[in-house]
Amino acid sequence: VSGKGVNIDGQGLGVSSFKGMVATLGDFQADSTSVQGAFLSLGIDPVTQLGTSTMTLRDVESIHAPDVTKIDIVGHVKLQEMLQGGAGSSRTSSEIGLLMPNGTFYTFTGKPKQPGESQAVYEARRNAEIAATYEALKGPTDGSSHPMANGRVIVRDENGNEVPESEMAYAAKRVRDSLAHDWGLYLETVLKGTVETVPIFSIDLNRFTSGYNRVKILTYGERLSGDQ
Repeated sequence: VSGKGVNIDGQGLGVSSFKGMVATLGDFQADSTSVQGAFLSLGIDPVTQLGTSTMTLRDVESIHAPDVTKIDIVGHVKLQEMLQGGAGSSRTSSEIGLLMPNGTFYTFTGKPKQPGESQAVYEARRNAEIAATYEALKGPTDGSSHPMANGRVIVRDENGNEVPESEMAYAAKRVRDSLAHDWGLYLETVLKGTVETVPIFSIDLNRFTSGYNRVKILTYGERLSGDQ
């Protein structure tokens, strides 16, 4: 889902493929690829209410696939509450988050306020960091194991180094323990397939077009001759 244009540049039919649905407010272009799914170009002029998006397909094989022409985007309630609580309860100069064995770190609280950073800039940056963590850590809802389950909830100092528990400030340790507990509870719901969700966005193209209908579109890149 994009507010701007989307390009899919393939290496050729039989080599490159795309499976899914793309919705864009800009232009859409696909080249040299097989496609299973659908594309929506949704740009509208606010004055005339006429469509402004263009769609260009070059050397593209398109296949109707009902299972991928629908999107259900949901929010994970417990994970969102945990991260909002983490952002609101951390009163330390440390950062708390999930550290993966490969060194990747996902912040639960956002980096502390930096010298010279205004309150408004700090809050906007912190919220963006936590939102990125939320998107990365949303787990499956079908009972599959969470890919981030083997991470550790840690406290980091201003240099990005892990703070040993013996050196943690009381406030930081308290927040760390609370977030680790909440993260564990969320992982349990993922494993049990009982993740509490709320709907955010849903669209199903199969409600508007029949899977039994077949549509073939032939486009020419240049005029052949005369009025042809």
